[in-house]
Amino acid sequence: GQAVSNSMAFFRSTLYNTKQLMKLFKPPLRRFVGVSTAGFPESCSLNPSHRFYSNIAPSGDHLLYTEDHFALRASLRKIIDKEINPFVDKWEEEGQFPAHQVFKSLGKAGFLGVDKPTEYGGLNLDFSYIAAVAEELGLIRCGAIPMAVGVQSNMATPALARFGSDELKKEFLAPTIAGDIVACLGVSEAEAGSDAANIKTKAVKKGDDYVINGSKMWITSGFQADWMCLLANTKDGPPHKNKSLLCLPMKLPGNKVKINYYQKKCIP
Repeated sequence: GQAVSNSMAFFRSTLYNTKQLMKLFKPPLRRFVGVSTAGFPESCSLNPSHRFYSNIAPSGDHLLYTEDHFALRASLRKIIDKEINPFVDKWEEEGQFPAHQVFKSLGKAGFLGVDKPTEYGGLNLDFSYIAAVAEELGLIRCGAIPMAVGVQSNMATPALARFGSDELKKEFLAPTIAGDIVACLGVSEAEAGSDAANIKTKAVKKGDDYVINGSKMWITSGFQADWMCLLANTKDGPPHKNKSLLCLPMKLPGNKVKINYYQKKCIP
């Protein structure tokens, strides 16, 4: 009973503090965070032509974004409106969007390496710019595409950018940021799900190479990817200390990609 009472008290306190905070916001900021007169976020609209966030002009009232953030979003919006959204219905019918084509456009404009080092083609901006780009990607009328972009720029490449050798960065990171190649992330498995500690895939060192045995599932961009950031067990020991990430070219002999579950809705 005490735990329930404490939880309810915390909920009431949080709700009250949120309402008080919103009263302090000036109108432009209140519009940006989506407070409508009905009490529901205006961003819940399902209208594909809705431009709720994008219509907000640069304002000194915003807590995070500067003129540069809004300029970056406006640049991305042009690509979305011209090169992506007009073709979404066609790609839906075909069951797959052209990742190499879309990523090349985004990479050329710098959107696949927002926070990555400039020496490998990135913009070297902070995380707030990633948030701004992610919000703008929400305007794409097919959820699979923003997801694939997120994998390309924020899931398959961060560890490589931070810990990879210069040789690996030149071979995999730079062309991924440029949109010349498509990346995917190989963590989830049939028996482990996304519980990384329990994955079974093994990579055994043999000379200068690794012999990899295992399987991965639910791989965004898996059917079009040129390389995979693969999580595998590379040594014995505790499950949180025996793993490594490997850059795996998808066309290596012995690697097979197949569809176990297919839903014809713009698969990346």
